[in-house]
Amino acid sequence: MKSLIKSPTCKLFLALLAIVASAALWLTPIAAAAPFLSLLGFGLGTTYATDLTDADTPSDHKVRDVSTKLTWLRPSRYPLDTILRRIDSKQGAKRASQIKVEWEEDDSLPRTDAVDGATVAGGAAASVSITVDNGSYWRKDDLAYLPDNATTPGTVLYISAVSGNVLTAYLVTPGGTTFGTVPALADNEVIIRMSNAKEEQSNASDSRVSFPGTLYNYTQIFDAVVGLSGTKEATKNYTEDDKARSKKQTLYDLRQTFEYQMIFGDRALISDPTTGKQRSFMGGITYFLSTNDLTYTTGSLTEAILLGFMRTMFSGNAGSDVRYWFPSPAQTLEIDKILASTSTLRNNRNERQLGVMCKSIESSFGKVYLFNHQGLEEMGKTNWGLVIDPAHIRRRPLRPMKTKDIEDKDVDGMATQWIEECSLEVRYEATHAVVRDSATDSFS
Repeated sequence: MKSLIKSPTCKLFLALLAIVASAALWLTPIAAAAPFLSLLGFGLGTTYATDLTDADTPSDHKVRDVSTKLTWLRPSRYPLDTILRRIDSKQGAKRASQIKVEWEEDDSLPRTDAVDGATVAGGAAASVSITVDNGSYWRKDDLAYLPDNATTPGTVLYISAVSGNVLTAYLVTPGGTTFGTVPALADNEVIIRMSNAKEEQSNASDSRVSFPGTLYNYTQIFDAVVGLSGTKEATKNYTEDDKARSKKQTLYDLRQTFEYQMIFGDRALISDPTTGKQRSFMGGITYFLSTNDLTYTTGSLTEAILLGFMRTMFSGNAGSDVRYWFPSPAQTLEIDKILASTSTLRNNRNERQLGVMCKSIESSFGKVYLFNHQGLEEMGKTNWGLVIDPAHIRRRPLRPMKTKDIEDKDVDGMATQWIEECSLEVRYEATHAVVRDSATDSFS
């Protein structure tokens, strides 16, 4: 036995046993001092509890329940930009070649004019000089029609001479053999070029032609950038990858930028005072509009008023038989109330036009597609809507949208840029309109 105890193996075993026993004596005071030691950085962050409960489990120890799907709020905030781009893709966008985009507009020879200054009644079979707004519309031997004359509505006048804006006129007596008495005409009274009446063996009339008018707009450079550090590119995160998510958000914001400029932008070409470089601004649709400002009071929009608006949209202009109406949510509600109770207006609530959900209204004047525009509220428009004739609005890209990497060699990271330079043609402004509550919203 003594030889066994004195053996090297036994001595090593006894030494280890002494170490274990000695360590056991230290465990109790160390455990008691664990909270204090953790403050000093000992214990590797260990915490202690009586039982295993959720309340006592450290939050860092729990596996977080983070959905891998990211919810995106994507209301219809740029339907105009979407529609015009899809028209481009279907019909082919006409590329611009200069920053100044020009186009010509021609129309049929005008027939409606107005009296400029009241005139008194003439004498029997006597002529009267009538000043009009546009003498270039008239020629000798024309017949003028007075639809709303206060004395004799429906009167027909014979124009014997034209000098500048002054017409020499006689009254055509119904069933008569001589000229009659020209009635008094009010200032701004409508006078319409109806036809002409040539005398026997007369000479040819003077020529009457028109020249197209020239309008223009400027291109504007739009861009958006997403920057990314090298470290962020290498790290991971919950839900969607931050790089991909940020690109979507930035493109979404850029599309809204196009939308708002295309509606409300002012045309200008300015030398930047800080850099001396040229900066061009694209005029939006409302910049070109002046004819159709259709107003009402919130809560009082009726079917009769709505039909009157549609008559104005489609009548007396060179437009097509289709209109796109982009109302704010409050205006959409006004229209929906009418459509919910109407028995005369045919409407379809589940239309899709150029890939965008809408509803349609059919009338004797034409068809209107309604696209609820939630983005208008962000631009401060409460009860406001834009009406366009899609046949007379076109995007004109000088540089179509492209994406490119813009890396700085001195920076540990990279950036992605979207950039586009484009303009807008707004033809025949009388085919478009603004519909608004004049008490809450301005025209543009």
